[in-house]
Amino acid sequence: MLFWLKPNRQISPPIYSLKQARLRKRMIRKYASLYCAVLLGFVVMIAAPAAVGSMKNVDIASVLPDLPDIATGLFQPRHQDNNDTGSNTVRSWTTYSWTTKTSISTWSTKA
Repeated sequence: MLFWLKPNRQISPPIYSLKQARLRKRMIRKYASLYCAVLLGFVVMIAAPAAVGSMKNVDIASVLPDLPDIATGLFQPRHQDNNDTGSNTVRSWTTYSWTTKTSISTWSTKA
Protein backbone atom coordinates (compact mmCIF):
# COMPACT_ATOMS: atom_id res chain seq x y z
CA MET A 1 0.00 0.00 0.00
CA LEU A 2 1.02 3.52 -0.61
CA PHE A 3 0.57 5.29 2.70
CA TRP A 4 1.52 8.72 1.41
CA LEU A 5 -1.58 8.80 -0.81
CA LYS A 6 -5.00 9.68 0.49
CA PRO A 7 -7.30 6.66 0.86
CA ASN A 8 -9.44 7.69 -2.12
CA ARG A 9 -6.32 8.04 -4.33
CA GLN A 10 -4.67 4.71 -3.56
CA ILE A 11 -4.08 2.32 -6.42
CA SER A 12 -6.22 -0.77 -6.06
CA PRO A 13 -7.69 -3.24 -8.48
CA PRO A 14 -11.32 -2.73 -9.40
CA ILE A 15 -13.87 -4.66 -7.39
CA TYR A 16 -16.18 -6.69 -9.60
CA SER A 17 -19.40 -8.36 -8.61
CA LEU A 18 -19.58 -12.15 -8.83
CA LYS A 19 -21.58 -11.89 -12.04
CA GLN A 20 -19.03 -9.56 -13.65
CA ALA A 21 -16.12 -11.75 -12.51
CA ARG A 22 -17.75 -14.86 -14.01
CA LEU A 23 -18.49 -12.99 -17.23
CA ARG A 24 -14.88 -11.79 -17.50
CA LYS A 25 -13.51 -15.29 -16.85
CA ARG A 26 -15.87 -16.76 -19.45
CA MET A 27 -14.77 -14.16 -22.02
CA ILE A 28 -11.11 -14.90 -21.28
CA ARG A 29 -11.68 -18.64 -21.75
CA LYS A 30 -13.64 -18.04 -24.96
CA TYR A 31 -11.04 -15.81 -26.58
CA ALA A 32 -8.12 -17.91 -25.36
CA SER A 33 -9.66 -21.01 -26.92
CA LEU A 34 -10.41 -19.08 -30.13
CA TYR A 35 -6.79 -17.88 -30.26
CA CYS A 36 -5.50 -21.43 -29.76
CA ALA A 37 -7.85 -22.80 -32.43
CA VAL A 38 -6.80 -20.19 -35.00
CA LEU A 39 -3.12 -20.69 -34.17
CA LEU A 40 -3.50 -24.45 -34.49
CA GLY A 41 -5.32 -23.99 -37.80
CA PHE A 42 -2.48 -21.90 -39.22
CA VAL A 43 0.13 -24.40 -38.02
CA VAL A 44 -1.80 -27.25 -39.64
CA MET A 45 -2.20 -25.33 -42.92
CA ILE A 46 1.54 -24.68 -43.06
CA ALA A 47 2.95 -27.95 -41.71
CA ALA A 48 0.49 -30.54 -43.05
CA PRO A 49 1.35 -30.24 -46.76
CA ALA A 50 5.05 -30.54 -45.97
CA ALA A 51 4.54 -33.56 -43.73
CA VAL A 52 2.04 -35.40 -45.91
CA GLY A 53 3.61 -34.46 -49.26
CA SER A 54 6.49 -36.88 -48.91
CA MET A 55 4.27 -39.75 -47.71
CA LYS A 56 1.48 -39.41 -50.24
CA ASN A 57 2.23 -40.48 -53.81
CA VAL A 58 -0.63 -39.58 -56.14
CA ASP A 59 -0.40 -40.15 -59.87
CA ILE A 60 -1.92 -36.96 -61.25
CA ALA A 61 -2.13 -38.37 -64.77
CA SER A 62 -4.66 -40.99 -63.65
CA VAL A 63 -6.82 -38.36 -61.91
CA LEU A 64 -6.76 -35.68 -64.65
CA PRO A 65 -9.45 -37.21 -66.92
CA ASP A 66 -11.96 -37.12 -64.04
CA LEU A 67 -11.42 -33.43 -63.30
CA PRO A 68 -13.54 -30.69 -64.90
CA ASP A 69 -12.11 -28.68 -67.79
CA ILE A 70 -11.58 -25.64 -65.56
CA ALA A 71 -8.94 -27.61 -63.59
CA THR A 72 -6.80 -28.28 -66.66
CA GLY A 73 -3.30 -26.93 -66.14
CA LEU A 74 -3.61 -26.48 -62.37
CA PHE A 75 -1.57 -29.52 -61.40
CA GLN A 76 2.13 -30.02 -61.94
CA PRO A 77 3.44 -33.57 -62.27
CA ARG A 78 6.00 -34.58 -59.64
CA HIS A 79 9.27 -36.49 -59.87
CA GLN A 80 10.14 -35.43 -63.41
CA ASP A 81 13.56 -34.29 -64.55
CA ASN A 82 12.62 -31.20 -66.54
CA ASN A 83 15.29 -28.82 -65.28
CA ASP A 84 16.04 -26.33 -68.04
CA THR A 85 17.79 -23.71 -65.92
CA GLY A 86 21.44 -22.97 -65.24
CA SER A 87 23.87 -25.40 -66.88
CA ASN A 88 20.95 -27.48 -68.19
CA THR A 89 19.75 -24.68 -70.48
CA VAL A 90 18.79 -25.75 -73.96
CA ARG A 91 21.37 -24.09 -76.20
CA SER A 92 18.94 -23.31 -79.04
CA TRP A 93 17.15 -20.84 -76.74
CA THR A 94 20.18 -18.59 -76.38
CA THR A 95 19.39 -16.52 -79.49
CA TYR A 96 17.99 -13.74 -77.32
CA SER A 97 20.63 -11.27 -76.20
CA TRP A 98 20.33 -8.81 -73.37
CA THR A 99 21.75 -5.32 -73.82
CA THR A 100 22.32 -2.78 -71.11
CA LYS A 101 23.00 0.20 -73.38
CA THR A 102 20.00 2.40 -74.00
CA SER A 103 19.90 4.96 -76.70
CA ILE A 104 19.61 8.52 -75.47
CA SER A 105 17.26 9.31 -78.35
CA THR A 106 14.65 6.97 -76.94
CA TRP A 107 14.43 9.15 -73.83
CA SER A 108 14.20 12.43 -75.73
CA THR A 109 11.11 14.59 -75.22
CA LYS A 110 11.55 16.32 -78.58
CA ALA A 111 9.59 14.92 -81.48
